[in-house]
Amino acid sequence: MTDVLTLADIPDLSDWRLAPLWTLEQAALLWAGINPAFSTFEDIRQEHPRKQARAKIALQAFSGGIVLRTLPAHELYLRDAGGWANCVSQKTAIFSMNDIEPKDTTVMQDVLIGWASKERVLSLRQTIQAEERARQEAAKAEAEKQEMRALPYCVVPEFATPEFETACVAVRDFWNRQTAGVAPPKALIVQEFIRDTFKKITGVEPTQAAIRRIDSLTRPPSFKNQ
Repeated sequence: MTDVLTLADIPDLSDWRLAPLWTLEQAALLWAGINPAFSTFEDIRQEHPRKQARAKIALQAFSGGIVLRTLPAHELYLRDAGGWANCVSQKTAIFSMNDIEPKDTTVMQDVLIGWASKERVLSLRQTIQAEERARQEAAKAEAEKQEMRALPYCVVPEFATPEFETACVAVRDFWNRQTAGVAPPKALIVQEFIRDTFKKITGVEPTQAAIRRIDSLTRPPSFKNQ
C-alpha cells in the first residue's frame, strides 16, 4: 500500500455538514477522510495507515482541547469506574483524556471547525491539498528551470551588437574553459582577451569603458573580485 494519498482517496463527506452536532468519534473519522456512516474506530484497521493515524491524532487533539477547556463540548460524557458513561459539566468536572467517552461526547460542528482552524489541527484532506500544491509548485519551478537551461546561451542578434557578441565569445572561449576552484588569470589578461575579440569583430579598438562592461557582465560570480 503506497504512502501517497491523493484527493481522489478522500470520499465526499459534504453530507455531514447537515449534522450540527458530531460525536468526538465521528469528528475524528471525518478529519481522517473516513465516512462515519460506514465506519467506527473498531474497524478503521481496514483503512489506509495515514487515515488511521490521522483519526487517532485528531481524536487526541479534540480530547486534549476539551481537557484544556479550549474546545467547548456540547455534551461531555465521562466513563466511571464501572465503565458507564455519564454526562457531566465540562466547567466543574475533573477528568483526563482517558475518561472521555468519544462515542457519546458531542461538539457543535461550527465550534469544532473554528477551534481546529485556530489550533491548526488540519484534516487529512487539508494536508493532502497542501502536499499537492507543493508538488505542483515544485514541478512548475523545475519546468521553468529546464526551460531556462534549454535556451541558447547566446542568440544571433538581428542588428550589430559588438559588445554582446564579444561577451558571448568571452564566455564560450574564456570563462567556460576555466577550472572551478582555480584562481582565474589576472584582470589585465581577461581584458586583453576582450579587447582582441572586440577588435576582430568590429575592426576598431574598444573603449576602456566597453571592456569593463563586458568583463563585469561575463565574469562568473565565483570569479568576482579575483
